[in-house]
Amino acid sequence: IGTLHDGQVLIVHHVFRPDDSMQTLDVGALLPAHATALGKVLLAHLPERRLALLLEGWRPERKTDATVCDPAQLRAELDRVRAQGWAENIGESELGVASVAAPVRNARGEVIAAVSVAGPVMRVNGDTLRRFFRASVVQAADAISDQLGWRPRVRGAS
Repeated sequence: IGTLHDGQVLIVHHVFRPDDSMQTLDVGALLPAHATALGKVLLAHLPERRLALLLEGWRPERKTDATVCDPAQLRAELDRVRAQGWAENIGESELGVASVAAPVRNARGEVIAAVSVAGPVMRVNGDTLRRFFRASVVQAADAISDQLGWRPRVRGAS
């Protein structure tokens, strides 16, 4: 689970995978928001004025060849993330690593954090990422949001 901190993603909670793969405890780590699924979710839900200020004079670090460093391309990606309700990252922040993330909302519906799952691309590839992990991550984010008092509005309800 991560939240925005000075234009980066601050990892506030981490759960180890239940396998014997190499893992590190990332609580307290700062990750580049533009190159992570967590960060894309958080950036996509910023108020437009705050996002514009953040991107003003933006000098993104290229982590891999897949890292989005063009402001127009990033804005298009953030629009897509906001519309679909989740984000993915396939090798953008670290070669061989993929992740998917979804927003965590408070009782007012504001995105205050994001939850994600990450793993090696050989296990968490694009197809598996979208078909299996996306649903689980969105469900987990919605469950956390529900515990925080968020209730999605039903279309057509007054």
